[in-house]
Amino acid sequence: MTAFHDADYIFSSWTREGRHQERFGKRMATLAGQDWKLTTNQHGPAQAAGRYPEVVALTRLLVMPVWRALALSRRPGMIFSVEPALLAEIRRTVARDYARPGQNWSAFRSDALYLWIENERKNAAMILRQAKTATKKDAWFPGLAIS
Repeated sequence: MTAFHDADYIFSSWTREGRHQERFGKRMATLAGQDWKLTTNQHGPAQAAGRYPEVVALTRLLVMPVWRALALSRRPGMIFSVEPALLAEIRRTVARDYARPGQNWSAFRSDALYLWIENERKNAAMILRQAKTATKKDAWFPGLAIS
């Protein structure tokens, strides 16, 4: 999957759940009228256009090395297991109310971005384990002999 596709999936799941829609809702009312929820398809072009600015902003966070490194880090003192600097950037560019203090932790654990971060952490840990246990013969490509 591409980062843009992942970001669109994450933001779409938020809109389905009615979360982080302040800017999106205003944009949709402008694009499709006040009854946009009744007149537009979630997978249609109007909602795709309405999601676009936040999806692009989130894509930037998923691919830029500095933000990706913060997403994958684990250290004590993180809020909802997410780096405070990354949270601030998410709130500034994507979702103003993302992971606010006082939010129900058990509800947050099913958040699409949180789940993406956890999945990427698991993938990174698996790759690191494979790299540590790899021999010269199968260093980065298991089954491919290096001459």
